[in-house]
Amino acid sequence: MGVPRKLTHTLAALMAAQSLTGVMAPEQYRDVEWIKATWYGNDWLTLIVAVPLLLMSSLGARRGSARAFLLWAGAVGYAVYNYAFYLLGAALNAFFPVYVVCVVLAAVMLILTLVKLDSA
Repeated sequence: MGVPRKLTHTLAALMAAQSLTGVMAPEQYRDVEWIKATWYGNDWLTLIVAVPLLLMSSLGARRGSARAFLLWAGAVGYAVYNYAFYLLGAALNAFFPVYVVCVVLAAVMLILTLVKLDSA
């Protein structure tokens, strides 16, 4: 899990930066009001739950905890799903490049991890 572990901090930083910017400047979202409210709530959830979970589970997985590894994989899976949803569902906005990088980075992390996973 060497490369994905190193990429965890990059992914967490991108997620935190995008979410924090979305919370501080919600006018960046160019959707109708009820969808903007959804993105705003999603940014808070990512900032308060997903990013800390990603970082803490990464530390536990590094120490060899199988539960922490599963939490880490789930958090990376959340990143793929969440940013793919933004990428495909949000009106084009200033965050678009961040969405692309987050989806690609998280997907690569999952692929590299799952390829080396011992199913036994």
